[in-house]
Amino acid sequence: METKKTNLQKRKLLQVLEKRSISEKNAFWKTIARLIEKPERTKKPVNLFKLESNYSGKMLVTPSKILGTGVLTKAVEVAALSFSEDAKKKILAKKGKCISLEELVKSSAKPKDLVIIK
Repeated sequence: METKKTNLQKRKLLQVLEKRSISEKNAFWKTIARLIEKPERTKKPVNLFKLESNYSGKMLVTPSKILGTGVLTKAVEVAALSFSEDAKKKILAKKGKCISLEELVKSSAKPKDLVIIK
């Protein structure tokens, strides 16, 4: 038996991701939707130190929460489902960008400029 998501905001985001996947004929958005659909207990939050990898010029996308564990040495652009206050402060302190997945989907971002971090 399949249960429905009770978070209305998340359900709307999933619908928008599915529509964009179909309209652009690109599996990237569908992959993000599938990762968001997973049960919360199976999703692991992403720590800042994981964002330090060398993805220059790419926006990092994660279908989970960003936590503030770790130190950033460079500016990063991150799109996530949510951010802890500490993570947001550290990213912005390095002149990085924090945007929600909703904002990312509404933007004109191209999948070739995005990297999924799990």
